Amino acid sequence: MFILTFDVESAYALNPNLESDTNWNTWLEETLASVTQITQLLKKHEVPATFFIVGKVIERAGQDLSNLLDDSFLFDIGSHTYSHMEILSVHTKTQNKF
Repeated sequence: MFILTFDVESAYALNPNLESDTNWNTWLEETLASVTQITQLLKKHEVPATFFIVGKVIERAGQDLSNLLDDSFLFDIGSHTYSHMEILSVHTKTQNKF
């Protein structure tokens, strides 16, 4: 059995402190371009896959991602949490949020 999955989270996950509208526009452009290239290749070869998408990305590009993934029986969409909050962080603020 062959199972192919992709995590769709955008570059914000690398450093959430850099979140801004300008950065999000750039990150979403990169994310959508990557998902577009991947889905084109998968469709060409009729390869099924599951895309696990971070909730913050869905909030900002949900319709675009839906347009790329919903039109094909090959793709499933799964939840990849809402964000990448550092659960094991030593920072009290993060621990309190959790």
